[in-house]
Order: sequence, then C-alpha cells, then structure tokens
Amino acid sequence: MKFAVSFLLYFFICTHAVAQNRLITAGMKITKSASFKKSNYAFTTGKEKYVILIEGNNIVIDFNNATLKGSNQTTRPDEFSGIAILVQNSKHVTIKNLKAKGYKVALLAKNVQSLTLENCDLSYNYRQHLNSTQEKEDISDWMSYHQNEKMNGYAMVQLSIYRVAILPSSKTVK
Repeated sequence: MKFAVSFLLYFFICTHAVAQNRLITAGMKITKSASFKKSNYAFTTGKEKYVILIEGNNIVIDFNNATLKGSNQTTRPDEFSGIAILVQNSKHVTIKNLKAKGYKVALLAKNVQSLTLENCDLSYNYRQHLNSTQEKEDISDWMSYHQNEKMNGYAMVQLSIYRVAILPSSKTVK
C-alpha cells in the first residue's frame, strides 16, 4: 500500500513538473514568471512586429534553450525583419536560456529597469550587406558618424554578431 501511494505521489510530482513547461506561441504576452518547452519554433512576425511581448515586474522567464527562428535558410541577413522579444514597461526582468535567430532585432527593451540576460544566444540576426571585398574596400559601405548610432530612433548596440536595441532612459544601466 505504501508503495502504491509513494508511486502515485512520485508520478503526480513528475507530471506536474513537466506540465510547467509551456509551448511558445506567436504574439504571446508574458506578464508573470514562466518556463517554456525546449524546441525549435519558427515564427515570422505578423501585425504586432514581435513574437513575444514581456511586460510586468519581477519576472523570470526560462526558455530552456528553445530557439526562435525568424526566417528561413534562404533569406539573406540584410533582409531579416521583426523583433523576437519585446520587453517594455517592466522592472527586474530576467531572461534565461534563449536562442533567437533570423530577426531584424533579437531583443528590444523599452522603458525597462534591471534587465538580466543569462545564457542567451542572440547571434545570427540582421546585418548590413557590404559591397567591400577582401581585395578592395567600397566607399559606399561607409556611413557618417551620426547615421551609425541610430536606427529608427533607437540606440543600437552591436557587439560582434549580437544585435540588441536599447531605448533612451532616464535611469543609468549597470
């Protein structure tokens, strides 16, 4: 009898823990902490221009190494569009284990205080097509100093192959 009760309790706990990992759907809005099922999700952006909207305070989101793919293999990186994750009007948000590829912007943060990214891969997103070759540099690849700093009013931070947009804020980012 004890074995049967123990087995049922163990089974309930295991199935409950697995049920906590939700599937990601395009256009979803996250307002509280969540954990998602590891998978490859192919989402192009629709009318909203983002795949996932995060809005709220004290939120921890674990994507469990799920991959958001915004475009197919044949699309050139200078033709990528949309935003994978939009975080806005939030405080103390942590995003864990996310992979976002094939978007114009992998992560856009607007009016956010204390945003933490842990173990996220935001590589292989938009990059400008250049006319220069290894043999000769093309003058058309150069932009003026001021044009390099802005994209549609957003300050752009591009470190190596990562692309993240950060909007102006009155708070200092640490």
